[in-house]
Amino acid sequence: VFQPNNFTLNQWASGLSGDLVAVDKSGYPIYELISAQTLPELPPSILFPLVQTVKSAVEEYYKFNIYRGCTNLDSPNFSFIANVDDGTCESPETNYTFGGVYQQCKQSGQLSQNLCNGLVQKNPLTGAQSCPSGYESVLLNEGTRSATESRRRCHHCGFLGLRHCCDNYNVYGSAKYQSFWCVAQGHVDQQSGFQFGGIYTNKIDNPLTQSRGCPLYFYPLKLGLGMQVCVSDDYELGFRYSVPFAGLFSCMTGNPLAVHQDTSFKNPDMLHSLSSYLKASNNWPRGCPTGYSMHLATIENSCEINYCVKANAFSDKGLPPVRRPPFMDLPGDAYVDSGISEEYMISTGGETWTDLTLANQPNSAEEADRGGDSQGNEDGLSSGSTATIAIVITLVILATVAMVTVMYRRHQRSRRPYHRMPNPETGAENRREYGATGHTEDSPQTA
Repeated sequence: VFQPNNFTLNQWASGLSGDLVAVDKSGYPIYELISAQTLPELPPSILFPLVQTVKSAVEEYYKFNIYRGCTNLDSPNFSFIANVDDGTCESPETNYTFGGVYQQCKQSGQLSQNLCNGLVQKNPLTGAQSCPSGYESVLLNEGTRSATESRRRCHHCGFLGLRHCCDNYNVYGSAKYQSFWCVAQGHVDQQSGFQFGGIYTNKIDNPLTQSRGCPLYFYPLKLGLGMQVCVSDDYELGFRYSVPFAGLFSCMTGNPLAVHQDTSFKNPDMLHSLSSYLKASNNWPRGCPTGYSMHLATIENSCEINYCVKANAFSDKGLPPVRRPPFMDLPGDAYVDSGISEEYMISTGGETWTDLTLANQPNSAEEADRGGDSQGNEDGLSSGSTATIAIVITLVILATVAMVTVMYRRHQRSRRPYHRMPNPETGAENRREYGATGHTEDSPQTA
């Protein structure tokens, strides 16, 4: 075993490009070294997800660095860049036409930002989200983009609605996109569609150009979240930079061009027939037609998307560079509202995160009162002002109630009957009564 002395991490990293693991050799993958014996301090609840995460990263690295093709040195289709044989050493001369791509997007929710921004693509051959005449739409992949926005709402609250209360709430929204490519239903003119010039992303180079761009006379069409499909309708100048194309497929949908071809007299060019297309539409194989090699375009949401080009089409471009991770963007990078800035305070150990943006804003009635005392803004009254107004209003109400009570009692007293007090020196028979409604006079008094 080679055990170098004074070997640093930088020296190890600088030699990675020449010390890659070959795909046709056997050995122990690194994730098998993660176990309860090697990492006894980790609980099982963390150990198993760790193994799955490392395993997924290793498998993804191999997927992005596999180049399929013919590995037989005696074959005219031999590809010296291929590291996996795909059985394309003998292939018929079959040509397919490419009808372009397009993408649809529909947003739902109450977000102010447009989640479909950059997810809508028209087919230049039609100027719309459709395929040309003689071509059929094939759903390649679909996915969602989601985001949340923090909003603030205020309302009157407290005694007689004199306070100004505010709180924060989240609004959710999502956008669903669907990616399509166009396949010929039968025999069509070879120049009725596009020429194919490879695929690249912001992480993966185009094998035709060895860069993240299209060949000369080609332009990109966006597909999915980050794929750029290079196409050209300039058959005179762009033909020399194109490669024969034979479809796309993904974990969701197979390749209709990989269905068994009709080689009868009616279809001498071995073009994909409409009858076989309709019969196999629910069970297309995930692969390429005979004589075409599969190449990985990207992986979106753990779903592989591949495309097919003629075997040995990329061999004259030289050895491809090693594709290194990360193979995707950081989650959420494309969905953050640029107009919203957030600040967090992280506690020691990272167990508690405090949103300083929301913490500095009053989110209850009491905080609104405190904010009014310190800032004195026009959004609400201070606690002292609110208390003074409340006392004054209470006194006015009590005084009004007292006045109404006194007036009511006086009114009732004026309506009640009254009697004249009798003279004790006179007898009851000589008494005169006076009332509110009249009087009765007794016999004349005697001296």
